[in-house]
Amino acid sequence: DPDRTLKQRAAMDKPLPQDELVIRGRATHPAVNLTPDDIVAAKQRVAQEGWAKDHRDAIVAEADTWLREDDAYWLSFLPEPGACYAYGFTACPICDGRTGSWHNAYCSWDKPGQVTCANGHTLPDEDHPDTGTGYVADDGRIHYFAGQFNAWATEQWTQYALPALTQAYLLTGDERYAERAALFLDGMASIYKESTSGSWDYPSNPPSGRFARPWYQVARTLVLYVDYYDRLYNSPVMEQPSLRPGFSRRDNIEQNMLLDGAYYCYDHAFSGTLHNGHADYLRGALAVGCLLDIPEYIRVAVEGPFSIRAMLANNIDRDGRYYESSLGYGIHARELYLTF
Repeated sequence: DPDRTLKQRAAMDKPLPQDELVIRGRATHPAVNLTPDDIVAAKQRVAQEGWAKDHRDAIVAEADTWLREDDAYWLSFLPEPGACYAYGFTACPICDGRTGSWHNAYCSWDKPGQVTCANGHTLPDEDHPDTGTGYVADDGRIHYFAGQFNAWATEQWTQYALPALTQAYLLTGDERYAERAALFLDGMASIYKESTSGSWDYPSNPPSGRFARPWYQVARTLVLYVDYYDRLYNSPVMEQPSLRPGFSRRDNIEQNMLLDGAYYCYDHAFSGTLHNGHADYLRGALAVGCLLDIPEYIRVAVEGPFSIRAMLANNIDRDGRYYESSLGYGIHARELYLTF
């Protein structure tokens, strides 16, 4: 109704309260982007094809690098609940050198809580202290050194450790990989729903997100956590006690990470703005809906008024171009749509 000629508009969908959602669960895992048959086929290719064996060996070699230290070593880098996370938009206060962002920040495990700029200044230092909430420079700019390290650490586990460990587990069945992957995933789940501001230096009022990810970018890591949990689902290590008191690892990851993140995305998917961030919100909830069989999350993504079908009908022109005009946005949005 572009001319607003209708006198009465149809009632729009609104999100259900979280306690009214039906969670039916699935008997078989993995179930989202892989199936048990896919794993059998992958192992057969490893046995028969040289390229597949080389690929398996590369995955295992990467996974082995995350087994080298004990649990206490890795948990020493786990941020506190509600800790600061940051992109690192504000450059070095000494020389204005770049410090990188998120998993590409210039951080290292041997310098916990610190970040190094492109010109070699490691911060915080005595003249630029940061007790966890940032250093305020004389010009008023805030430098979140500790926040950059926290973002880097959680992104390292998300982008590198967990993919390698969970794939190595599926390909080898070696429970060592499942154990270390569960440590990382459970550890992050133990602080996930308390880490609700996203990157503190992101221009947002109010601040919102999970870990370093603001707003719709919550979905971009949530879909990864879905895959990692799906791969680990059948391992007995998931029944071990969680770092969050009173929970098993399985219950902690499901309730305090996956379901928390999914409802965050679902609740934001009713704004009626069909931009690329909306696609993120929808697919974040959809991924958890597929994992745990939550019909409402699937319905909204497929049949709701702001569903993938609504986005395809409204956002793609007759030449297949996406409406937000830039080529980069167009490619990105089409890739998001294809994941549905």
